Amino acid sequence: MLPESARDHHDRAIIEMNGENLAAALTHAQQAVALENENISYRETLARVLYRQGDLAAVISIYQSIVQEQPNNLPALKRLARLLLENWQFEKADQVIAGALALDTQDVQLLSMQVFAKHELGLHEQAKSVAFAAERLHPGVLSVALDSRLMLPMIYADAASVLSCRRRFVRGLEELIAEMPKWQKMPEQVFSVERSNFLLAYQGGGDRPLQEAYSRLIGHLVQTAAPDLKQDLVLKFDGQRKLRIGFISKWLYASTTGNYFERWITQLDPARFERFVYYTGQGDDDVTRRIESGCEHFTRLQTGPAANGRRILADQLDVLISPEVGMSTGSYLMSAMRLAPVQFAGWGHPVTTGSETIDYFLSCAGMEPDGYQAHYSEKVILLDGIGIDMPMPITEKQIDRAALGLPGDAHLYFCPQSLFKIHPEMDEIFLKILAGDRRAVLVFFQAGSRAITMAFADRLGGRLADAGARAKGQIKFLPRLDGGMFRSALKLADVMLDTLHWSGGGTSLDAFAADVPVISLPGAYMRGRQTGAMLRLMGLDQFITSNIDEYVAKAIELASNRALNQASREMIAQKKSTLFDRAEANAAFAEKIYATVIAHANKPG
Repeated sequence: MLPESARDHHDRAIIEMNGENLAAALTHAQQAVALENENISYRETLARVLYRQGDLAAVISIYQSIVQEQPNNLPALKRLARLLLENWQFEKADQVIAGALALDTQDVQLLSMQVFAKHELGLHEQAKSVAFAAERLHPGVLSVALDSRLMLPMIYADAASVLSCRRRFVRGLEELIAEMPKWQKMPEQVFSVERSNFLLAYQGGGDRPLQEAYSRLIGHLVQTAAPDLKQDLVLKFDGQRKLRIGFISKWLYASTTGNYFERWITQLDPARFERFVYYTGQGDDDVTRRIESGCEHFTRLQTGPAANGRRILADQLDVLISPEVGMSTGSYLMSAMRLAPVQFAGWGHPVTTGSETIDYFLSCAGMEPDGYQAHYSEKVILLDGIGIDMPMPITEKQIDRAALGLPGDAHLYFCPQSLFKIHPEMDEIFLKILAGDRRAVLVFFQAGSRAITMAFADRLGGRLADAGARAKGQIKFLPRLDGGMFRSALKLADVMLDTLHWSGGGTSLDAFAADVPVISLPGAYMRGRQTGAMLRLMGLDQFITSNIDEYVAKAIELASNRALNQASREMIAQKKSTLFDRAEANAAFAEKIYATVIAHANKPG
């Protein structure tokens, strides 16, 4: 028998891929490329299989080779740019997009990607300029209209600019809703939207009305374009069989979401629950593999929101849980669909989804203020403690200050949150600490983009200048570090400064794991009260403050008083186990879900 041809292998690869047999598809795709490497379509099919398997680096490599051979191949350039964006290589993506736009200056997909790349690089004014131009060229395209009307900066110049940007956002959202007849002409555009309201929650305001308005806009278009994805589903669960429970997330690897919610999935009792996990991301590590091996059904969804939604519908779930709606574009679109009779959101992104198809929001009793239900469109289900069974983070090794260029005799005040989380109102705290402690050094971590880091540094430097002061080695930016090294660096802090309006979650847990004291000023909403709840659970209420002056005074005292600092670290070392490795949290989560589903099934009407 003659050997199979490259074409035979290629055709079989497509058949196997369509049948979800990715291992066989990969074998045939590799054989096709090995036999005819010069065939671009065969290499692109191999890239499709690898993408479905989550090997983003290999897919990028394939497209880099294609565009190197064919620099005017516009579809390949566009695909490479999109892959680089997905892999957070924004600077490289911006360069590829610029080259592709030289071939077609008005391509709407390229313009949208350029907006995204420049925004993520912190080049807000450039991104706005591109977005405005794109909307003028393509007034009927929803994605560019959303970018043009609703884009928010990574770093605000001051508190006044927060309010100004918020007013612009409100006005833009009202305009988009008023233009609904235009968007209804091509409602399927909604499935190509590549933005979310992620940054809105960092303004520190009450977001429920805006989240609900945005979700209605998106949800109405989903309903028009694909009514099967928003039809009512009847709950047919009476407790006589296993509860079919699904989890959908882009972040099921060593990330805040993966670390928080892994054991929600893997520790559910398989005698009572049949677990379906839908992974829409590309990362793949030990967390991913533990989740994959710790559930009955693990599916990588890489085929787009509508196809992903229909794939989930086919499994006939009783319950679907989205742990972090808003952390990605896809999560917003999926939250606008009805894919299970009962749907939950979690506090991986701790703000209401605003969606009429999300029935319940999982939150923590200790983190919510009085009157919390008014902040949510969903019915809030409260869990005890911090609601999760998270393993104690491991610090890799001891490092000294000199290794990171930090002065040995200074009082180090770490504020290690992502710079876009640091509200301009926090600047007053920084200035008062520098004024009240001559040995103070404020320590931040660089953003992924130099422009974002510089925008924050310029803002803080401007506030110092306005106060008649000038930083003299009192502000340091450390490079971005991976998890273990990050915690090793945190141990060098005399005190950690929790951020206003959006307090630390995973970052605070890292600090407590490293025995670092944290000063917190709880905010009006759950997202600003996470660290305070952790401190209360440990019985360390003395680190919780009620105003900025008290916050500053306690921070300075902790950093300056060696005996107090050491005693505080010892207390944290004794009590931090309250926050970690709490198996009872999984049992409580399971019971809450089960009881809520039973109650939902018995609701009148």
